[in-house]
Amino acid sequence: VIESTTELAKTFFAGRCDVLTSDASQLAGTRAISPKPEDYAILPEIISKEPLAPAVRHGDDQFLDIVDFAVLAMIN
Repeated sequence: VIESTTELAKTFFAGRCDVLTSDASQLAGTRAISPKPEDYAILPEIISKEPLAPAVRHGDDQFLDIVDFAVLAMIN
């Protein structure tokens, strides 16, 4: 069982698995720490929707409503 993203990257770079799947930001970060980042490609196809959450200042309810609406509009 792989218990951390660091361990996952080491496993992948050691050739113990052929493919990684995750959100684009994590894949880019993993590729960036590779000994040879140019050897790896991030495919453009999206196979799931995993939006990262925006942060809104506490107490700014009007802006929170705007952000919530925008996020829901992008998901649907």
